[in-house]
Amino acid sequence: MARRPRVDGGLLKKILIGFVLLAGLGYGGAKAYVHYKASDGVDAAVMAIAPFAKMEYSGISSTLSGEPTVDDVRIQVNGYRDEIYIGRMGINTPSFLALLELGNLLGGSWGTNGGVPEYFGLIAEEIRVSASADY
Repeated sequence: MARRPRVDGGLLKKILIGFVLLAGLGYGGAKAYVHYKASDGVDAAVMAIAPFAKMEYSGISSTLSGEPTVDDVRIQVNGYRDEIYIGRMGINTPSFLALLELGNLLGGSWGTNGGVPEYFGLIAEEIRVSASADY
C-alpha cells in the first residue's frame, strides 16, 4: 500500500496568511494612493475657485469600494452672505479599479482598457441652502 506524502499544515497556514497580508497591503496602498490624489485634487479646486468663492471642508473619506468623498463642504460665494452646505460629495464608479482608471484618464493617460469607465457619477448629499438666501 502506497503512502501519500504528508503535507505540513503549519506551512500551508503560513502561506495563506502571507497571501492575505500581501493582498491587504496592496489594497491599502491603492486606497492610500487614491486618498492622496483626491486630497491634492480638492486642494487644487479650493485654490481655483478662491477668486469667486470661499470653500472649506472637514475631510476626505472613502468607502470600502473605493468611492472617495469630501465631507462637510461649506461654500460662500463672494459678494453674498449666505453659504451653501453639502454634507457629502464625491465620485461614484462601478469599482475601485475603474476609479483608478478614471484617475489615469484625468492625468493624461488612457489607462489599460482604452478609456472612460462604463459609467461614473457625481454624489451630492445633504445639500442645504437657506430659504431666505440673498442670491
